[in-house]
Amino acid sequence: MKIFPPHLPPRACRVPFRRAYQSVPLILAFFLIAILSAFTTTMGAIAWFMPFQYMSQPGITVVRAPGEGTEVKLLDELVQQQVKKRIVHIYDTREKLGGAYYATGAKKGTAMILSAEGWATMLLPTYTWGEEYFWEVVDYQGRVYKVSSLVLDSAPDIVYFRMNGDRFRGDVSFPDWDMLDVKDVLWSPNNLERSMMLGDIDILSNEKSFLLTKEHAAYTVSTLDGDELPVYDPLILKNGAFVGFLRKDGTVLPSWYVSAQLVSLFETGTVGYSGIPVKGTVVDHSVNGEHVYEVVSGFFVSFLPYQLYGGGLLLHDVIIEVEGQPFHIYETQRDILLDEHDTVHMRVLRGGEMIDVDVKKVRL
Repeated sequence: MKIFPPHLPPRACRVPFRRAYQSVPLILAFFLIAILSAFTTTMGAIAWFMPFQYMSQPGITVVRAPGEGTEVKLLDELVQQQVKKRIVHIYDTREKLGGAYYATGAKKGTAMILSAEGWATMLLPTYTWGEEYFWEVVDYQGRVYKVSSLVLDSAPDIVYFRMNGDRFRGDVSFPDWDMLDVKDVLWSPNNLERSMMLGDIDILSNEKSFLLTKEHAAYTVSTLDGDELPVYDPLILKNGAFVGFLRKDGTVLPSWYVSAQLVSLFETGTVGYSGIPVKGTVVDHSVNGEHVYEVVSGFFVSFLPYQLYGGGLLLHDVIIEVEGQPFHIYETQRDILLDEHDTVHMRVLRGGEMIDVDVKKVRL
């Protein structure tokens, strides 16, 4: 018979049993983790082999607005983060109150970063010479930069400026223009929770005669909820590609104006265009073929600048094809501008006969 000292309390339990009892919660936690892991693996396999039947387009999440039947398309979160790093906001310090607060209207616009060295661009029809000296440029982390140089492209009202910093996110991308289509979904970087839609191509003016180098038609934009459009903002696609800027009239100023300038901008700090500055009218011309009349759309040349004399084109030629593609009021101007070659191959209708000509581009 064991005797315990009288001044000590009796033992509550055996030590081995107590240690086993203390390990019970750990064992239960282990089994719970194992069950959850098995469930997650099973659901992952089901999602891999049997995609959800209402899965949306890659890069887009489609949800229903509460209490409404309209669909709200949300940009993929990863693309959202990338886009936020590719833009900067410009403010006028003359509208800065107390050195800390910007008054309403102080924001000049939102710009797309074009290079790691700090080149950026934005649509600014109200630009006045020298105002950039009063700008503050703010990135997604709230860091502030000054503008060291600026180049104005007055034709489309685009400004290019360089910030006094480096290591910016300069991986801007541009869309495949041949794949761009009506009803493509667009976003403004200033409101990635609100989507817009690309509309039909619209004529910008009622002029029947116009320069081939001048933009005469453009895509329109509409909101899915009927709200006001974000005028002058950059527009992006679901993959983050920079489509262009939204003009005040609700049309898109295409970003191919920008992409055409990158080499010149980065190398010399200047912008400029090469094109074929003929003036004329879009026509539907009847062609007398083998006992049938075929209607062919083209561009009737009514004015030829002196730089193009003897260069293949003649007055009253009808441009039918450019680089093997049928003439198009929107696409032809873009294709000529983006073409890297010094000459452009055209097929023209001259006196009822189809003729192939090579036309040398001139500096505009």
